[in-house]
Amino acid sequence: MEKHKNIPLAAVWNAEWKEWMLGEQNEQGEKIGIWHAWHIDGHHCATADYGDGIPPFLNKRFHPDGTLAQQGYWLGGNKWIGCYRWIKSEHATPEYFPGGYTKGNALIWAIEYDYTEEGTAYNARRYFDRQYHPVTEKGAPLPERPSTVPTRACFVDANSSKQLLSHWVMSEFDPWKNRYTGEYAEWDMAGNLLLKRHYNRDTGMPEEAFIADVVPEKISYDYYQHTDPPVLRHSRHYAYNGNDYKQLYFDEEGKLLYFVRQQYIPNLLTRKYYNDILVYEIVHIPGDAKQVPVSVKYFYPDGAILIDYHSNGDGTGNWCMYDETGAALLTMRLDKEAFVNEKHRWDYFIPGSTLDPVHTTIASYLDAIIRNFGKEYEQYLISNSIKSLPVPDYLQKELDKIDWKRIETSNGAGEELPAEINGVLSGDDEIATAAAKWIWWKIAYQGDVFEATYTTATILARMLPYCMHTPVVAARLFGFLYEIMIQPNIRRDGYEEMISSMAFLIPQLLQRAGAKEPIIARQAQCILIHVGKNQPETMGFLQTEWQDTNYTIARRAHALFCLGRLYELTDETEKMEADLKPAFEAVTDELLQLIIAIILVRNADNNAADSWVMCIINALSSGGETITQLAHMQPFIGEDGVPQYLIDVLYNTNGTALAKHIRSLMMALPSSELSHQQALMQAICSALFSPGYFEMKEVLPEIGNALRALTELAEKVPAFIKAHSEVLKLYDVRLGQAYS
Repeated sequence: MEKHKNIPLAAVWNAEWKEWMLGEQNEQGEKIGIWHAWHIDGHHCATADYGDGIPPFLNKRFHPDGTLAQQGYWLGGNKWIGCYRWIKSEHATPEYFPGGYTKGNALIWAIEYDYTEEGTAYNARRYFDRQYHPVTEKGAPLPERPSTVPTRACFVDANSSKQLLSHWVMSEFDPWKNRYTGEYAEWDMAGNLLLKRHYNRDTGMPEEAFIADVVPEKISYDYYQHTDPPVLRHSRHYAYNGNDYKQLYFDEEGKLLYFVRQQYIPNLLTRKYYNDILVYEIVHIPGDAKQVPVSVKYFYPDGAILIDYHSNGDGTGNWCMYDETGAALLTMRLDKEAFVNEKHRWDYFIPGSTLDPVHTTIASYLDAIIRNFGKEYEQYLISNSIKSLPVPDYLQKELDKIDWKRIETSNGAGEELPAEINGVLSGDDEIATAAAKWIWWKIAYQGDVFEATYTTATILARMLPYCMHTPVVAARLFGFLYEIMIQPNIRRDGYEEMISSMAFLIPQLLQRAGAKEPIIARQAQCILIHVGKNQPETMGFLQTEWQDTNYTIARRAHALFCLGRLYELTDETEKMEADLKPAFEAVTDELLQLIIAIILVRNADNNAADSWVMCIINALSSGGETITQLAHMQPFIGEDGVPQYLIDVLYNTNGTALAKHIRSLMMALPSSELSHQQALMQAICSALFSPGYFEMKEVLPEIGNALRALTELAEKVPAFIKAHSEVLKLYDVRLGQAYS
């Protein structure tokens, strides 16, 4: 290796430390005196004073500018003694500085750790700013230390995301084993002892020595809304710095019914209780929570094991459920041990959290655990059935073309898709339904799509010719293709190739699109506008379909929405306007006219005619049957509801029009039904009042007009504002201010 000119010729390369080193050795080959080290770029980076060869050895490291980076007394190996200090640099440096809050925090300049006589654990931490004043881990001035708190205890800042209150901690921590060892204690800000525990130095397991009866808590409350005055329904309590979490449930008279509690010792164990009865416990390898747990158990009230898990040590394991005498009832193999561990799902038989009281007795709570296990067991049996199904040759031929281990999915489990695709072809509805559900988890997530989405759709489409003799399977496949085609982000890489591969379906889709059964027709139309978007027959069919007065309004409305989507897919804006502008004036049905207005406004930028905009505004103001009918067009309006969809149409494509009419829309709200008021207020707030909107240098006109309207309503109809105070608070809507 080429040596930098600043490095002495006698210096020797140390491959382990990746530095050049120079110093003396005694006759026994032991290092003595001061040794020097140089970085590969040539700067002097370290010294170690070996003296006469007997530790401890003073070790120093330097930044490229020559300033001190680290200093401590080394005992050899991974052992240190006394104070070890890290200091930052004014300039770029390759030197290490501990992470966490501190590494990127400009307020922290130096850190000191005090290592114990054993040399592998430190029992004190101190943080300093540039002037070497003591500060907290986040860089704030260090509060006064209560007299009851030992000098070596470290202050921990509050952290709202972790439900953490400010407190003092005294501990020993072994960074090499990533775990606490020896004595551990916490005090509150006033110096009151919260807890003491002892960590076994050999195993790392904790033993509780003291837990205070009364500790500082962070508490949140929920109330029954139909009572007058509101009565406490549910409260959440975070104590012991977020490591003790309790939920209390009350009846409508405010009487405590029961509570559930979680006790957590970081990186070691979690226990869950029902009214102080232990129902669940997980024990981790001390200091290594990423590994498979040592123990996972669910309990009966008397302490007998209800469910436990045993790892096979090869990435698989077995769940087992027992009766109260200890006899095994059900055994269930787990193939994805690492996934369950990574997602912290060992407690997934525990009933989910609710606001309302559900399990008012321990028997009810345990029944829920048993039911959850039973449901998982049923899915396990179905999964085994799917895996054992014979695969037809024509399907296997398609499956063999794909690298299922590398294919992009939502959760990385692509190798499971072949068996599940085969399961969808099953004549057993239960198997097919489960297979379709599991496929969906992998190919669509929160509206997003993946490589596996297009691949799965293509293969299922190619299976249709083999399944037409089994109508129930064919209908299932068309239904699955429909669900894929209505995904909002379907037009990504892979889309064009997918729809091209389905061109052979066009004649069949045209036939099904005209079927008498509404579901068959709707599904086929939504697939057809993609697969047959470039075929004149597709547009001609939809134009005829929506204008046919022999059909119901609902059927015509769906075809009209499909036609509008087809104009967008083919980018035929001029033809859309030529066809739909006259239709808007001529049509008499309110729903059809509203859909035409939506299509025209969506594609008009800021040039939408007032009549189109007012059609949408009037529908929003009045609510009623038209809004109800539009809600049935879910593939086109999305899952957030009609008011949100219509507000978004105006806000995202025609902000000027929304600004012009938002006041009249909001002033009409108090006369609407409460449910419509709530939906529309939610829609307006979520669209207009994004986080920090009030800090804009120039507030958008639609936002300013909405705020002025709300301020006016607060004066004229205060009950309206009170009724919607929660949503206004949620979006930080500030009334009474001047907005330009």
